[in-house]
Amino acid sequence: MGRGVIVEETVQSTIEELCSRKKRQFGLLIGQNTQQRSFIATAIATAAQENETGGESDDAWVVEHARQVVRMLPGGFEIVGVFLVASPEMTEPHQGPLRNLLYKIYTVCQTCYQLTKEEPSVMETEERILLQISSTTRKYTCKVLDISDRKASPRPAELKFQSFLSRWHTVSCQVAFDWTSRLPTVEKSVVSTRQLQLYARQHLKVLSSAMCLCDGEVRSKSDLLEMSYKGHGASKKTEHRVDFLLENTDDTNEPSIVRGESQMYLQFKGNVRGLAYIHNKATIGETLSFIRSDIIRSVLARCDVLSDDLISQSVEGETTSSSQRNLGESGHHSVPRRVLFPVCQGQISFCDYMFQDESTQDVCDRLRELLGLEVAEEQLQFCEEFHGVETPSASESSSQPTIESAVAPTRKISGSQAMFTHHFWVVVASFAVVCVAIAIYLYSA
Repeated sequence: MGRGVIVEETVQSTIEELCSRKKRQFGLLIGQNTQQRSFIATAIATAAQENETGGESDDAWVVEHARQVVRMLPGGFEIVGVFLVASPEMTEPHQGPLRNLLYKIYTVCQTCYQLTKEEPSVMETEERILLQISSTTRKYTCKVLDISDRKASPRPAELKFQSFLSRWHTVSCQVAFDWTSRLPTVEKSVVSTRQLQLYARQHLKVLSSAMCLCDGEVRSKSDLLEMSYKGHGASKKTEHRVDFLLENTDDTNEPSIVRGESQMYLQFKGNVRGLAYIHNKATIGETLSFIRSDIIRSVLARCDVLSDDLISQSVEGETTSSSQRNLGESGHHSVPRRVLFPVCQGQISFCDYMFQDESTQDVCDRLRELLGLEVAEEQLQFCEEFHGVETPSASESSSQPTIESAVAPTRKISGSQAMFTHHFWVVVASFAVVCVAIAIYLYSA
C-alpha cells in the first residue's frame, strides 16, 4: 500500500470546475505532511500566462506564482505538490516536465522564507505529490516523489476525499520585535530583498532558542497538543496560544557612536501576529515548529514585499512615493501589515500583506489574481493595526511593525569606549587643575 493522501472534500468541486474548462491547467496543492500521510486542504490554479507558448517560460511563470502564494500561507501549510488537469493525450507527455517543475518549486520555496538554507523543513517528510486529472474521464492519478533524491522514481499513492479541517487545531501568538541592524555602504539607494532578509534572519534566530509556553504552560515536546477533558460529553480544545519568552538582545544590536563615511542602519519595531493550523494528532514539538516557522516566514515575506515595492516605485520614477519609502533616506517606513481572509468555506484563513496607502479593494483584486478567490472587503480581518509612521511606538500592544532607516558614519566606537574616553579626559583635566594650583602656591611662597 502506498502513502495515504487525504484531500479535503471541498477540493473536489474546484477540480470539477477546472475540468469543465476543457483546457490544460497547472496548479499548486496546499496542505500538510506527516510521517504516515499527506493532507491536501486546497488546490490553487496558476493563472494563464499572456502569450503562453509552452516550454521553459511556463515553468518560470508557475514557480513565481508559487513563490508569491507561499508567503500567503499560515504556519503548518506548505506547497505539498502540484497538479495537472488535461485531456488523456496531453497527460502522458507532461509527466517528466511536471516532475521537474516540482523540483524547481521546492528549491525556490525552501530557500526564500526559511531561517537558513541548512534549516530542515518543519514537515516530517520530503515526499511531494504529483496529481494528474483527466478532464474528460475525471480519473485521478496520484503519485508521491521523494524530492530530496533527484534519482528517486514516483510511487503510487492512495487518494481519498475526506473532511478533516474542522477537526484541526488553530494556534496563535504575538511576538514583539525591536532590533537594529547596520547595512554596509551601497551604491543603490534602494535596499534589496536579500539585504533586508539577511539582517532579519540574524535577529530571528532568537526564536529557535526561546522558551515557549503553550496555553500558559511549559510542556514536553513529545506531549500531544490535544488534551481531553474529564467528564461526560466533555469537548476538546482546538484553539491554542503560544508565547515566546525572548531574551533582551538590545544591548548587542544598539547602534554605536561612529564617524567616517555614511552608511545606513535599519530598525525593525512592532508586534507580529502568528497563526498556524495543525492536524489533530500533532505533538507540542510540531506545534512550536509550525508557529515559529509562521513568524519567520511572515517577517521575511514583509521584507520581500517591501523591497519589491521600493524597486517598482524607483523604476516608475514616482518621486513623492519613492522619497517616502526609500530606505536610503532617514525616516520611518511601515512594512505591510498582515491581513487574514477566509478559505476552504471559512474553515481556515490565509493572509496577505497590505501597505498603508493601499485599499481593501487592492487586496481583494490581488487575491483574485493570485488565488482565483472572490473575497468581499468585509471578509478581510485586520489582525495588526497601522500607527503613525513618523512616531511609531513598539510599546503599544497592537503596534504595526515599521522599519526605520538612518544615516550613520562607518567607524564604530562602542558605548563603553565612548564612556571610557569621556572619563579619561575628565581625569586629565582635573589633574591639570591640581598641577596649576600647586605651581601658583609655590610661586607665591
